[in-house]
Amino acid sequence: GGQMPLIRRVPKRGFSNFRFKKDFAIIDLDILNLFEEGTEVSPIMLVEAGIIKNVKSGIKLLGSGTLDKTISVVVNKVSASAQAAVEAKGGTVTVHIIKTFKDVAGNR
Repeated sequence: GGQMPLIRRVPKRGFSNFRFKKDFAIIDLDILNLFEEGTEVSPIMLVEAGIIKNVKSGIKLLGSGTLDKTISVVVNKVSASAQAAVEAKGGTVTVHIIKTFKDVAGNR
């Protein structure tokens, strides 16, 4: 029995970014070799191919692995090495920025 300790009675305080965290689906350059030469790879194609389960908060392309084909990619974030690798093979990287509530609301 006994009284509940003070530290457990007082509500917890502090910073937590959990509600606003963006969880990106990660893909590597190796995975893009699964697609045909000259294909424009979109998030919907990645889901249909079973490479990622869902789009979550977006897709980020990372530069690990090698790219053997000319492919255009539509993603939400891209690392500098991944963008350089895609462009070196003659492909393009299109970055769609996800708008947040703060971006839409502006300075009200």
